[in-house]
Amino acid sequence: MGGDLRGVGTVVLTDCLHSPPFVALCGDSDHLVYGDKVELIKEFSYQWSKLSGQALLDVMERITVLVGWVYPRSPEVVQHYALPVLWSSLGNKALAVRSANVRTVVTKLASALYKVMGTKLKKHAASQPPHVQENLSSILGW
Repeated sequence: MGGDLRGVGTVVLTDCLHSPPFVALCGDSDHLVYGDKVELIKEFSYQWSKLSGQALLDVMERITVLVGWVYPRSPEVVQHYALPVLWSSLGNKALAVRSANVRTVVTKLASALYKVMGTKLKKHAASQPPHVQENLSSILGW
């Protein structure tokens, strides 16, 4: 892997969402070099904006896994690609999905971001609409 994944985004997305190698890829991604993780978070964020239903939640879970690995070395990548996914989810894009685990998936992403960003997440949230801030507060118990 490495380089620009846009040309193979569908293949990467399909492989990660529907095959056992996802566990090796994101469940135990120590074998991936840092650059690959950055490219994956970018690709998943790009693909997420085009998805709906369970696929949207699946990609959000993959982004959640990658946040912890990418943020320490490139906080700007997480801020640019993962935060918009969270804001959109809290603004009801994902909350409209008819699934029992929607809140769980959104909570996992918010918690992963809070774990690596700390109070910076709250500062970024301050620039979001009030209902997004309220949903984040509710999820994280602020």
